[in-house]
Amino acid sequence: MTENAWIEEGLASDVWGIGKYLEVVSPVEDVRRWKVAVSILEKLGYIAEDSLNDPLLLALTDALQRAEEELARAQDRLERPEGAEVHPRERERIMAMIRRCDALGTATWIVEEATIPNTAAKAATVSQLEELGREASEAFRRYRLECGLPWWAPDGSARRR
Repeated sequence: MTENAWIEEGLASDVWGIGKYLEVVSPVEDVRRWKVAVSILEKLGYIAEDSLNDPLLLALTDALQRAEEELARAQDRLERPEGAEVHPRERERIMAMIRRCDALGTATWIVEEATIPNTAAKAATVSQLEELGREASEAFRRYRLECGLPWWAPDGSARRR
Protein backbone atom coordinates (compact mmCIF):
# COMPACT_ATOMS: atom_id res chain seq x y z
CA MET A 1 0.00 0.00 0.00
CA THR A 2 1.39 3.38 -0.97
CA GLU A 3 1.24 6.59 1.02
CA ASN A 4 -1.48 7.94 -1.25
CA ALA A 5 -3.57 4.76 -1.28
CA TRP A 6 -6.01 5.97 1.36
CA ILE A 7 -6.73 9.17 -0.50
CA GLU A 8 -6.97 7.38 -3.84
CA GLU A 9 -9.41 4.84 -2.40
CA GLY A 10 -11.60 7.57 -0.92
CA LEU A 11 -10.73 6.83 2.69
CA ALA A 12 -10.06 10.43 3.65
CA SER A 13 -11.67 11.66 6.83
CA ASP A 14 -15.35 12.35 6.31
CA VAL A 15 -15.15 15.67 8.17
CA TRP A 16 -11.72 17.01 7.36
CA GLY A 17 -11.69 15.86 3.74
CA ILE A 18 -8.00 14.94 3.94
CA GLY A 19 -6.07 11.73 4.49
CA LYS A 20 -5.64 10.74 8.12
CA TYR A 21 -1.99 9.70 7.86
CA LEU A 22 0.99 10.37 5.69
CA GLU A 23 2.14 6.76 6.07
CA VAL A 24 0.48 3.40 6.58
CA VAL A 25 0.01 2.55 10.27
CA SER A 26 -0.96 -0.66 12.04
CA PRO A 27 -4.33 -0.92 13.82
CA VAL A 28 -2.53 -0.84 17.19
CA GLU A 29 -0.63 2.34 16.23
CA ASP A 30 -3.87 3.83 14.89
CA VAL A 31 -5.55 3.36 18.31
CA ARG A 32 -2.49 4.72 20.14
CA ARG A 33 -2.39 7.86 18.01
CA TRP A 34 -6.09 8.59 18.47
CA LYS A 35 -5.76 8.09 22.24
CA VAL A 36 -2.95 10.66 22.25
CA ALA A 37 -5.05 13.05 20.16
CA VAL A 38 -8.01 12.73 22.55
CA SER A 39 -5.76 13.31 25.57
CA ILE A 40 -4.14 16.42 24.08
CA LEU A 41 -7.47 17.88 22.94
CA GLU A 42 -8.93 17.39 26.42
CA LYS A 43 -6.01 19.31 27.93
CA LEU A 44 -6.29 22.08 25.33
CA GLY A 45 -10.00 22.31 26.17
CA TYR A 46 -9.15 23.08 29.79
CA ILE A 47 -6.80 25.84 28.64
CA ALA A 48 -9.47 27.31 26.34
CA GLU A 49 -12.01 27.17 29.14
CA ASP A 50 -9.66 29.04 31.48
CA SER A 51 -9.01 31.69 28.82
CA LEU A 52 -12.76 32.35 28.45
CA ASN A 53 -12.43 32.11 24.69
CA ASP A 54 -15.75 30.61 23.56
CA PRO A 55 -14.89 30.21 19.84
CA LEU A 56 -11.68 28.37 20.75
CA LEU A 57 -13.52 26.17 23.25
CA LEU A 58 -16.18 25.36 20.64
CA ALA A 59 -13.55 24.45 18.03
CA LEU A 60 -11.64 22.27 20.47
CA THR A 61 -14.84 20.58 21.68
CA ASP A 62 -15.75 19.77 18.06
CA ALA A 63 -12.25 18.41 17.43
CA LEU A 64 -12.38 16.37 20.65
CA GLN A 65 -15.71 14.82 19.70
CA ARG A 66 -14.37 13.97 16.24
CA ALA A 67 -11.19 12.45 17.74
CA GLU A 68 -13.29 10.36 20.13
CA GLU A 69 -15.35 9.09 17.18
CA GLU A 70 -12.17 8.24 15.27
CA LEU A 71 -10.77 6.47 18.34
CA ALA A 72 -13.96 4.36 18.56
CA ARG A 73 -13.64 3.47 14.87
CA ALA A 74 -9.96 2.57 15.29
CA GLN A 75 -10.80 0.38 18.28
CA ASP A 76 -13.57 -1.29 16.27
CA ARG A 77 -11.11 -2.08 13.49
CA LEU A 78 -8.62 -3.45 16.02
CA GLU A 79 -11.25 -5.59 17.79
CA ARG A 80 -12.98 -6.82 14.63
CA PRO A 81 -13.43 -10.59 14.81
CA GLU A 82 -11.29 -12.53 12.34
CA GLY A 83 -13.07 -12.92 9.01
CA ALA A 84 -15.80 -10.39 9.88
CA GLU A 85 -16.39 -7.74 7.26
CA VAL A 86 -17.40 -5.17 9.89
CA HIS A 87 -17.37 -4.95 13.67
CA PRO A 88 -20.84 -5.26 15.25
CA ARG A 89 -20.67 -1.60 16.35
CA GLU A 90 -19.82 -0.57 12.76
CA ARG A 91 -22.79 -2.63 11.52
CA GLU A 92 -25.01 -0.82 14.05
CA ARG A 93 -23.80 2.59 12.83
CA ILE A 94 -24.28 1.63 9.20
CA MET A 95 -27.79 0.31 9.83
CA ALA A 96 -28.73 3.54 11.66
CA MET A 97 -27.48 5.56 8.67
CA ILE A 98 -29.46 3.39 6.25
CA ARG A 99 -32.62 3.75 8.38
CA ARG A 100 -32.14 7.54 8.43
CA CYS A 101 -31.79 7.68 4.64
CA ASP A 102 -34.89 5.49 4.23
CA ALA A 103 -36.93 7.53 6.72
CA LEU A 104 -36.05 10.80 4.99
CA GLY A 105 -36.90 9.32 1.59
CA THR A 106 -40.25 8.08 2.89
CA ALA A 107 -41.00 11.43 4.56
CA THR A 108 -40.21 13.25 1.31
CA TRP A 109 -42.54 10.95 -0.64
CA ILE A 110 -45.36 11.36 1.91
CA VAL A 111 -45.15 15.16 1.81
CA GLU A 112 -44.97 15.16 -2.01
CA GLU A 113 -48.09 12.98 -2.23
CA ALA A 114 -50.03 14.80 0.51
CA THR A 115 -52.70 17.33 -0.31
CA ILE A 116 -51.44 20.47 1.37
CA PRO A 117 -53.27 23.72 0.55
CA ASN A 118 -50.22 25.90 1.20
CA THR A 119 -48.08 25.00 -1.80
CA ALA A 120 -45.21 27.25 -0.70
CA ALA A 121 -44.98 25.48 2.66
CA LYS A 122 -45.20 22.11 0.91
CA ALA A 123 -42.42 23.04 -1.53
CA ALA A 124 -40.22 24.35 1.29
CA THR A 125 -40.79 21.18 3.33
CA VAL A 126 -40.01 18.91 0.37
CA SER A 127 -36.89 20.95 -0.42
CA GLN A 128 -35.68 20.71 3.19
CA LEU A 129 -36.36 16.96 3.36
CA GLU A 130 -34.53 16.43 0.06
CA GLU A 131 -31.52 18.38 1.38
CA LEU A 132 -31.50 16.33 4.60
CA GLY A 133 -31.74 13.17 2.49
CA ARG A 134 -28.76 14.23 0.36
CA GLU A 135 -26.74 14.98 3.51
CA ALA A 136 -27.69 11.61 5.04
CA SER A 137 -26.76 9.77 1.84
CA GLU A 138 -23.42 11.58 1.66
CA ALA A 139 -22.67 10.79 5.32
CA PHE A 140 -23.47 7.13 4.65
CA ARG A 141 -21.29 7.09 1.51
CA ARG A 142 -18.32 8.60 3.37
CA TYR A 143 -18.68 6.23 6.32
CA ARG A 144 -18.98 3.23 3.98
CA LEU A 145 -15.78 4.28 2.21
CA GLU A 146 -14.03 4.87 5.52
CA CYS A 147 -14.96 1.35 6.67
CA GLY A 148 -13.77 -0.02 3.32
CA LEU A 149 -17.15 -1.51 2.44
CA PRO A 150 -17.96 -1.96 -1.24
CA TRP A 151 -20.88 -0.36 -3.01
CA TRP A 152 -22.93 -2.86 -4.98
CA ALA A 153 -23.75 -1.62 -8.45
CA PRO A 154 -27.08 -2.50 -10.10
CA ASP A 155 -25.25 -5.07 -12.25
CA GLY A 156 -24.14 -6.91 -9.07
CA SER A 157 -20.51 -5.87 -9.24
CA ALA A 158 -18.75 -4.50 -6.16
CA ARG A 159 -17.04 -1.14 -6.27
CA ARG A 160 -14.92 0.58 -3.63
CA ARG A 161 -15.75 4.18 -4.61
